[in-house]
Amino acid sequence: MPRRRKRARFEQLTEFERGRIIGLREAGLSYRAVASRVQRNSSTVMRVWKQWTDECRTTRKSGSGPRNVTSARDDRHLVRMARTDRTASSRQLAALWSIATGVSLCASSIRRRLLQCGLRARTPLYRIPLTHDHRRLRLQWANQHRDWRADWQHVVFSDESRFNLWYHDGRIRVRRYAGERHLPECIIERHSGRTPGVMVWGAIAYHRRSQLLRIVGNLNSNRYIREVLQPEAVPFLQSLPGAVFQQDNARPHTARIVKSFFAAQQVQLLPWPACSPDMSPIEHVWDVIGRRLARDPRPVAFADELWLLISVYRDSKRFVMASKYHLEESVKWRIIDRLDAGQSIMETATCLNISRQTVSKLWKQFQNDGSVVRRPGQGRKRMTTASEDRYLALTARRNRKATARQLSSELAAATGTVASRQTIYRRLNEKGLYARKPRVCVLLSSQKKRDRFNWCKEHQNWTEHQWSHVLFTDESRFSLTGDSKRVYIWRESGTRNDPSNIVERDRFGSGGVMVWGGIMIDGRTPLHVFSSGSVTGQIYRDEVLDAYVRLFRGAYGPDFLFMDDNARPHRANLVDEFLESEDIKRIPWPPNSPDLNPIENLWDCLGRAIARIHPPPRDVNALKTALLEEWRLIP
Repeated sequence: MPRRRKRARFEQLTEFERGRIIGLREAGLSYRAVASRVQRNSSTVMRVWKQWTDECRTTRKSGSGPRNVTSARDDRHLVRMARTDRTASSRQLAALWSIATGVSLCASSIRRRLLQCGLRARTPLYRIPLTHDHRRLRLQWANQHRDWRADWQHVVFSDESRFNLWYHDGRIRVRRYAGERHLPECIIERHSGRTPGVMVWGAIAYHRRSQLLRIVGNLNSNRYIREVLQPEAVPFLQSLPGAVFQQDNARPHTARIVKSFFAAQQVQLLPWPACSPDMSPIEHVWDVIGRRLARDPRPVAFADELWLLISVYRDSKRFVMASKYHLEESVKWRIIDRLDAGQSIMETATCLNISRQTVSKLWKQFQNDGSVVRRPGQGRKRMTTASEDRYLALTARRNRKATARQLSSELAAATGTVASRQTIYRRLNEKGLYARKPRVCVLLSSQKKRDRFNWCKEHQNWTEHQWSHVLFTDESRFSLTGDSKRVYIWRESGTRNDPSNIVERDRFGSGGVMVWGGIMIDGRTPLHVFSSGSVTGQIYRDEVLDAYVRLFRGAYGPDFLFMDDNARPHRANLVDEFLESEDIKRIPWPPNSPDLNPIENLWDCLGRAIARIHPPPRDVNALKTALLEEWRLIP
């Protein structure tokens, strides 16, 4: 009941909810039963029903609700503030507004005013950080190759990519109703650390592609020559007359022995500007493979199975271009250019992997209208019935990870109705099912769940006095560009690619620091910054246990309990010997249980505080100073 009161107070009824209340009341349900169905309190249901019986309408009366605290001029000032600092949160804008005008506004009012003016909080667009030299070199390269047409047919683009077993990058969506985020079928398990994976190398040309090679371990210049260039790259280049080889500026690619090898084999190289993975078309190939792996319902448990699955997708005949109901603008003009140059319709359709009828219709439209834009008003009428819509919703709830393409295939197999992906999206949205990111949790086996449950049962009756003797500790890493989607920006619709709405992020990570800290109910340890990037058992003993934990043990006496997780440096023999010699008792800790450690919440607060710093730290020393200062300010 408290949740219903809170919702009724802060949220307005939608037209769908009002109509649902009227329908349930007309079906004979009581006020209390209707309130339970729609998750509202009984007084709200009574007001809606009374308005319907008295006025025969359910729309809100104009002027109802509290008046606006801000004027139109104030709203314009708020918009200027948000556009001046686009990464400012609504709470920060409220604080700045209070200082400037003396009038206090809540964060929700700030969000409503900005929404009314067209500013929405959106995730910024990320790009590779480029210096002025990088931009100048990219511009020079683009100017040199801007007039290339048939020359691109001789270029072979190559690159490496890594695919992980448990890597989740936000591609997977689940179909769920509002409020179902924590359902077990809407949760995906994921390892908290790095997982095994497969490193692959491949190359593509205009009409061909090379074999996909698996690279085991780290790639250096010698292995690059021995395992990639000699067996696959050079023979592939020799099979293409006048081939030009493209590779990026990674260290194994630009080593002296690699350059000497290219000179000996007389391989012509395409100059490539630094920090330019977005200019290589093979990145789209890796993206397509990654998306297909994410959509595959078969679980992959080993790296060999992942490699087999990648090879199957790479060798697919329909790999070059997936079937689309609407061609992109660039593809349409590519078809027109080929036909205008004298290529036949059949040759164009075969090269671009598009049906001959589509190419013919597009060419006919261009000859008649001089345009390739779809005519307004085109499209089919509604093709699914109410029964088929219910079947779609039922199928989506049974398999929440199914994509729109998979649901379309199941609908066609069951009813014979062929619906596009866009139609599937619209039908599910009408039923209240939306594609949302699943909630990600730590991967737990049955044994680990049993251990966690037993640990919780053993400690469920502990008093606050007993917990006050436990020192919770852990390490955490903070990076200069380690943004975890906390930053949002205020922008208008259609302005995603504006320079002010773009955040630069290094593709391969950047400098960072590893820190250690500990907390108790009535205090905390100083924040320790490790001088080296990694932590070993000896470093953990000398810099943490001897410097901090031993002193806390002496201050709290024999009742002191020390908590650390089961990381390898924490369970080294020399660490166990040190704790035993200092009479420091450990509290048993179940594996894979970072969510049970309260210090994780402190790391989250520290990360949010660092993300709010403007301007952000630019080097490692500035990041260390900021971390120590924010740790000191934590109450």
